[in-house]
Amino acid sequence: MRKADLPCTVAQANQCMPCEMLAAGHLRNPKAAPDQNNPIVHWTLDKGRPGLDTVGDSVAIQQPGPHRSVTVKVTAKAGTTLYFLCAVHPWMQGKIIVK
Repeated sequence: MRKADLPCTVAQANQCMPCEMLAAGHLRNPKAAPDQNNPIVHWTLDKGRPGLDTVGDSVAIQQPGPHRSVTVKVTAKAGTTLYFLCAVHPWMQGKIIVK
């Protein structure tokens, strides 16, 4: 996602539209929270070309659960910085600097 779209405050994290959009693509019922009755059905969302290279590309990791780790290919151009967050815990944020 774009750095400007990352939530910076508790209020923004509680009303995180990008989080809702990303989580919705992974869940059986996008309007409900993930749980045993609403499992993750799409572990990887690839919105653009193959690989993590555009807004909306995302992976789901479930702990404890069957997918505690995911391996994906990052195909963004060298010099690109990709920002990401946890759609369930939006205060958990990071970036990938493509070399």
